[in-house]
Amino acid sequence: MFHLFINSSVISIASEDEQKYQFLKPFEDSLTVQFTDKTDLLKYISVSETTATSRLTEIITMDVEKTKEQLLNHYKIVPAAGGLVLNEEKQLLMIFRNNRWDLPKGKMEEGEATATTAIREVEEETGVQNLQLNNNLDITFHSFRQDGKRTLKKTHWFLMNTDWKERLIPQQIEGITDAKWVDQSYLMNYLSNSFTSVAELVNRFVLKMNEVH
Repeated sequence: MFHLFINSSVISIASEDEQKYQFLKPFEDSLTVQFTDKTDLLKYISVSETTATSRLTEIITMDVEKTKEQLLNHYKIVPAAGGLVLNEEKQLLMIFRNNRWDLPKGKMEEGEATATTAIREVEEETGVQNLQLNNNLDITFHSFRQDGKRTLKKTHWFLMNTDWKERLIPQQIEGITDAKWVDQSYLMNYLSNSFTSVAELVNRFVLKMNEVH
């Protein structure tokens, strides 16, 4: 299964025998179609780029990896990395940017390792130090237009811990107006005003992990 995030919408590519993925945030519109060719797939992406509603388009295909490869060939890939950072109280570090709650992340510099990028971006965007890198969690794919061309931000996500107790410093030059530690009991309130990709990451790797433990 492969998820392509576009604004508030998602293109989900899956095989017929895969169980449907249950997203945390509900969608205003949904559609399930059989994959025919990459031209139709690009049309669905174009619709998702321009629609004002949050939409889930489920593409059923016989070969998920081949369909994914056909899709990615139409994109310029921008590698990035970020962190799900927990403090000693198990609060999650979140930032407020572009009127939404987000997670600290950013583009990789040339020759930089993904883990190095993730730590650097967390430090730069929030001022948090003493970061301990734990797990490489997931990769998300976010589609957008840059200079009229389809661009794909491929973000590597890491779980981190820190004992940092000093003041948070949002990186205002990057449009970040707030940074805070969020109690897990309040996370759903913040996720209601976040990107779908962020909500899914936090749900899978913070909220559900606590359910298990």
